[in-house]
Amino acid sequence: MSLHPAAKHFVEVENSVQSTVVIGKSTIGVLHPDCLPLRMLITLLGGYFGSRLMTSVREEKGYTYGIFSMLNPTPSDNALMILSDCAHEFVQPLLDEVYHQIDLLQQERVGEDELTKVRSYLQGDLCRTYDSSLTLSDAWIYVHTQGLPDTYFHDYWQTISNTTAADLQRLACTYLCKESLTEVVAGQKKL
Repeated sequence: MSLHPAAKHFVEVENSVQSTVVIGKSTIGVLHPDCLPLRMLITLLGGYFGSRLMTSVREEKGYTYGIFSMLNPTPSDNALMILSDCAHEFVQPLLDEVYHQIDLLQQERVGEDELTKVRSYLQGDLCRTYDSSLTLSDAWIYVHTQGLPDTYFHDYWQTISNTTAADLQRLACTYLCKESLTEVVAGQKKL
C-alpha cells in the first residue's frame, strides 16, 4: 500500500487553464557523500527526456507535455523537486503515477539498460560543462561558490561510472520516502 506525502497543499487559481504540480522536500547538502549518486537517481526518475517520469507520465499516459525532477542546490541543502503542469482532470492520475514510480525505484533494482542510458546521458551532460569558455567558467564558479573540492567534476564522473543499481535502490528508500514529501497543487478545484 502506498503511503501519502507528509503535507498536501492546494492553491486555487480561478480561470487557470491547467494545474501546476510540485512535489518535494529539503534534503542533503552538496558536500554529503550521497549527494552525487542522489543526483543520478533524481535524473533517472525525471531529469531527462528518457527518464521514468517522462516515459510513463508523458509518453505512455499522456497526462502532461513535460514532467521533471531535480536537485536544486541552496546555500545549506538541496531542494528535491518534481514539477509538472497538466490539465486539471489529470492531476490525481499524474500524482498517482509519480508515487508509483517512486515505489518501483524502492522495490526493484534498476535494470542494466536503464542504468547505462542514464550514465550516458549524465556523462554527456558533464562533458557539455567543459565545451566552451563560458560553460567552463560557470562550472568553476559553481564549484567555488558551493565550497566544493576542485576534484568535484572528476568525483562526479567517477560516481556516474560506479554507482550500482543497489546503490540507487538504497537511495530511493532513503531520500524518496513519500511521507517526507510535500505536495503542492495550484489550479482549479475539481468539480
